[in-house]
Amino acid sequence: MSQDEIKKLVDELREKIKKVVDEGKILGLSIAVLNKEENIWLESFGYTDASKTQKVNKDTLFSLQSTTKTVTAVAFFLAEQKGLVKLDDPVVKHYPELYLKSPYGEEEYKKITFRHLLSHTSGLPREAKVGGCFSRTIPTWEEHIASLNGSWLQSPVGTNFSYSNAGMNLVTYILEKITGKPYPEYVQEVLGKPLGISYQWDIDEIYSKSNAAKGYLNGFEAHKLDGVAFGCGGAFISIEDQATFVKFLLNKGSLNGKSILEAKYFDLLRKTHDGNGGYGLATEVIVKFGIHVTKHVGGGFGLGSEMIWLPEYNIGVAHINNGEYESYYQLTSVILEFIKEYLELKGVDTQSTDFPHAEDPKIEVDSEKLKRLEGSYKGGFLTFDIEESDGKLFYVVSSNKVELTPHSEIAFTTKTPHGIVFDIDEKGKVVGSKLYHSSDGLIYGHYTEKTESKKLPPTIEEWKKYVGLYYSQYYYTEYNFSAISLDDDGYLQLGTSRLLPLESETNVFQSKNGKIVVFDSNSFIHDNIEFTRMDNVLEFYQKIAANEPKHRALVDYMIDGAITALKQLNKNKEAKELEKIKKK
Repeated sequence: MSQDEIKKLVDELREKIKKVVDEGKILGLSIAVLNKEENIWLESFGYTDASKTQKVNKDTLFSLQSTTKTVTAVAFFLAEQKGLVKLDDPVVKHYPELYLKSPYGEEEYKKITFRHLLSHTSGLPREAKVGGCFSRTIPTWEEHIASLNGSWLQSPVGTNFSYSNAGMNLVTYILEKITGKPYPEYVQEVLGKPLGISYQWDIDEIYSKSNAAKGYLNGFEAHKLDGVAFGCGGAFISIEDQATFVKFLLNKGSLNGKSILEAKYFDLLRKTHDGNGGYGLATEVIVKFGIHVTKHVGGGFGLGSEMIWLPEYNIGVAHINNGEYESYYQLTSVILEFIKEYLELKGVDTQSTDFPHAEDPKIEVDSEKLKRLEGSYKGGFLTFDIEESDGKLFYVVSSNKVELTPHSEIAFTTKTPHGIVFDIDEKGKVVGSKLYHSSDGLIYGHYTEKTESKKLPPTIEEWKKYVGLYYSQYYYTEYNFSAISLDDDGYLQLGTSRLLPLESETNVFQSKNGKIVVFDSNSFIHDNIEFTRMDNVLEFYQKIAANEPKHRALVDYMIDGAITALKQLNKNKEAKELEKIKKK
């Protein structure tokens, strides 16, 4: 591959990145393309905030958000390399104060190891009770960790992938106990200093400087990160320093010929449970172009980041920005296309991971042949169900149910993901699936046959008191609406997901995917996220529309969430009135 060919590729990428920023989809951004030895290209675009007085440059600090998780894993392995802890140590060995409730046995939580925490298979809820993405109060670090105690496990330990910020923060808290040092100090000592880079964590200090990017959500300035996300998303860094970290990953623990962490740990980072796409240890692996692409993405509080590294092909990309959602949906496709073209210039035989039957004609499939595909499919980050109803096949994730269009007896399309092909053995039985996802590549699903439902407990009249519209808040300012209703059989449902009561607790329920819901008089907790009753949502919107027409809750998707919740509660008249407010 010649330098001219690389330059041409980079110039094309630059123009695509610049277009995204110029169109206003991202306020400011820094990006680096690099290999094991050097930065091939590093450039910054746009501004640190909406005042547009400070241009982004190579030293501008951005939040890594969830890309911090890979830093957490490396920090843990540096402690293991020193003999301070082991990956398969039970967490309670180092933090005996931990206590979690469980529908799977009182001692289940004691099985959790650091491997489970770093791979999001511990069964922990997404968040601690206070602090983090869905909190309404800003706690101290100690209060944040202590609030995890008494939480409910969402699945048996080691059985399911379920993204948990709380688990990553628990790793860093225990590292403080093990090392006897505040986590930011420890990370800088064992990782930042050897690499010659600086991780920053003090939110107030960071934003006392003019050259720090502020987050924006839907055109509004976002609330600042709350300062208790050490393990899951709290690191701030410049693009120059982030590029150095990605070089360190490409070199599997070395930089400029100096070994910092043994190479074996980097193989652990990228190892998924079945060797296909999914989540390793604080690292995403997607199957794209016929190869395994290693990456991590982060987004929250109006800020975003992503890093991609392919040691076998000596190429890496890092970007940090203040345009959260655009970080993934706009930039990732552009960057992955650049990597594909780069690989082809190196002579790599890239393979398409586009759905191969998209242009095939639609057909009718007998309902019995559709029924054989019913069951649960688990692959990578995703668990989904396939259900047949009235001669149609549906793809079901959480409370979302989407009809599939058949192109053959085993190949189906929908909008998201783009397509599914079911694997059938010689006896005509399903053994798995290949899900073609526009962003995450090819996801292999392991099949579990649909089983007969257990005998349902009797419904109780008292459950009706929980029915209503509720809201949660994320990033301290944004509204998310949900409905608790009764289904046709009299069981509670969150959205469209049925809730069944736990025998041991009168106010505790569990959804099909294992998530625990705990009701109080005017609120409920789901995945450790608080939802508060708001029976007067139409009045809420009428007031802010009249008095605060630029209120952030008037963003379309938030109103849409309230409309959907009202319809689920059969409050169609109120939903229509809310639709009128949206149109205005």
